Amino acid sequence: LSLHDALPISDIQKFSTLSESIGKIYGEDAPNYLIAILNDYLGQMSNEILFNGGNIDKYEGDAIISMFGAPDPMNAHTPEEWAYLCLDSAIRMKKVETIFNQSHSELFEPKEISNAMGAKEIVQLKPLQTRIGVNSGEAFVGLMGSKTESFSKLNYTMIGDTVNLASRLEGVNKAYSSWIMCSDATWDMADSGSNKGKILVRRLDRCRVVGRSTPVQLYNVVGFSDEVSLNEKDKIALFHEALDKYLLKDFKNALSLFMKADSLEGGDAVSLVFAERCKAFIQKGVSENWDGVVNMTSK
Repeated sequence: LSLHDALPISDIQKFSTLSESIGKIYGEDAPNYLIAILNDYLGQMSNEILFNGGNIDKYEGDAIISMFGAPDPMNAHTPEEWAYLCLDSAIRMKKVETIFNQSHSELFEPKEISNAMGAKEIVQLKPLQTRIGVNSGEAFVGLMGSKTESFSKLNYTMIGDTVNLASRLEGVNKAYSSWIMCSDATWDMADSGSNKGKILVRRLDRCRVVGRSTPVQLYNVVGFSDEVSLNEKDKIALFHEALDKYLLKDFKNALSLFMKADSLEGGDAVSLVFAERCKAFIQKGVSENWDGVVNMTSK
């Protein structure tokens, strides 16, 4: 079955470090402790997907892989509505995450332990932070797995290039210091009809991710428009002004605007990423056929 879906994939930042730190603090009890924390966290995050009609495909360790639009036997929503509901859930997941970290503040207090050599060591867990990648399009969805005369194990899941790109976008967040990334395929549908203007995004690069030759326009999903502060909106306006100059190879003025965005209250990590690029381009230059497309070299 081929359906038009919105596909979000989320993954906890530096989960290996979190797991290692819990191991140091809780010793033999660490596995049970880690599972309890993870189940609580993933459960609360998953609720925001299920609330909007999304379907949890699977959990892969600390990752949630889900889809919106399948199954949908009653045609409850249009592809555009599913795309919006997917981004709506992603924003709400990050809000729930903030509440989770606040309500579990005792987890993140520094703790003194004795290491294997008997020396004292301070270990401190960092608040949980999930990166989310979203893409939309055609995907093959249905029961897949193994089915023979003696054994049968099938899973309702999805495969295809659309799914692979969603996974890549989750990882691309690292390069931009962002938390929710979606493709133009998702954004063009989500920001339409009665939902137009409800969500605020930051336009980023056109990017070739690993395994794809065609660039995709990236968007950083910031939040619900009526909840984003004026300060954040000012940062994004400055960023877009800077990005336009950057794409015209006016790196000097672009750098000035990126730094101005970062100078506003709270700073702006994404602007700093582009500011560093501008500095490098001013020093080394770019080729005549430079088109602003970024080639990612890792997943």
